[in-house]
This record gives sequence, structure tokens and C-alpha cells, in this order.
Amino acid sequence: MVHQFGYPRASSDEARQGLPEYTGERLAYCTGPAVEQQATEDWPEPPGQWGTECVMGGGSSGGPRFANFDRHTGLGVVVGDNSHGWLPGKRYLVGPQFTREITRPPFHRAQHS
Repeated sequence: MVHQFGYPRASSDEARQGLPEYTGERLAYCTGPAVEQQATEDWPEPPGQWGTECVMGGGSSGGPRFANFDRHTGLGVVVGDNSHGWLPGKRYLVGPQFTREITRPPFHRAQHS
């Protein structure tokens, strides 16, 4: 189960019909099981793009994806970030999953600055 946060400005998804419009002024989130985006001929994405079913649109990019998020304390483990939408029949918000290969170089740079 993951929680994805962002400040979406808009979403054209029909699933948002009847819900308050996203204005980019308030924090929004989606929650659910994370799945890996599967590449197709039309969407030749690299492996490691993960996310959950989510109708947040533009403006949510760069927001964090948390595992083990506690709504009461606001604590969790950042495991990735929001990058783009994926439409395999339902709308997903996906982005890179943080791995040691991704996080180790900036960690070492920060340690030796």
C-alpha cells in the first residue's frame, strides 16, 4: 500500500466528475497498492516506474510516494516520486522507484560535501 501526494492543478479523467476541481492550491493524495508500469509498443517506458490507481493530473509531478505512511504522525518511507500518468484501462500515477542505484550517489555526495 502506498500514498502519493501532490498539488494537482487539473485532471480530465471522467472518474473526477462531480468531485471538487483540482486548483493546485491544496494537497491531494491517492492511496492503494503499487504496481509497476508495463511497457508497450506505444509506451516504451523503462522498467522501475511504479504507482497506484490515481486521477491526479498536472501539478502532481515531483510529489512523493510513501510506503508505511502513518496518517496520524505524517511519517513514512519515501520510496519514489510522481512523474507521469499511465492508462492501461484505468488511470495510474507512476514514477521511478527509489533504489540504491538512484539514492546512493546523492547520499555519498551529501556526506562528503
